[in-house]
Amino acid sequence: MLSVSSRTGKKTTDDIQRRLQSVLGYTPYAIYFGFVPFVIYLGFKLGPDPGTPEFSLMNLLPIEEI
Repeated sequence: MLSVSSRTGKKTTDDIQRRLQSVLGYTPYAIYFGFVPFVIYLGFKLGPDPGTPEFSLMNLLPIEEI
């Protein structure tokens, strides 16, 4: 069912409000599941502090070098 405002291309305030509520409903989940990967990304992007060894995923594994 199309309303008059939808056929003319203008969005009603109810449509905009419904879509905004839908997006804001998923925002806590995006923050919850995206925070740790974002922090890890920033760590790799910015690099280590001066004077510290290079950081890589291999350094995290508990394997002794031979």
